[in-house]
Amino acid sequence: MQFSNILTSFALVGASVFFGAGAAIAQAASASPASTNAKGDAALLEMRDAFKKDDRKRLAELLPVLKGHPLEGWAAYWELRARLEGATTEEIQSFLTRYKGSYQEDRL
Repeated sequence: MQFSNILTSFALVGASVFFGAGAAIAQAASASPASTNAKGDAALLEMRDAFKKDDRKRLAELLPVLKGHPLEGWAAYWELRARLEGATTEEIQSFLTRYKGSYQEDRL
């Protein structure tokens, strides 16, 4: 009898921790507006297309929009890669330092 009470207590504590964490995640996701995320996602897709077309001007225009985006590394890679031959050593080194250990660093 006492064993089942202990198990029930653990189950209740575990459920409250689990659901509390879910609520915290949902609150954090709602803290940044969906429109901002959608704008960044749309800009990332537009940058991908601009990279394929070698549209360096558009890449440079869109790069600031992706500041802080989870896939900002791709945006920085596409922008720098498109103008790699004219980039300074400092720009290249800065990229390699910032994205050290990433797939983008390896590809550049």
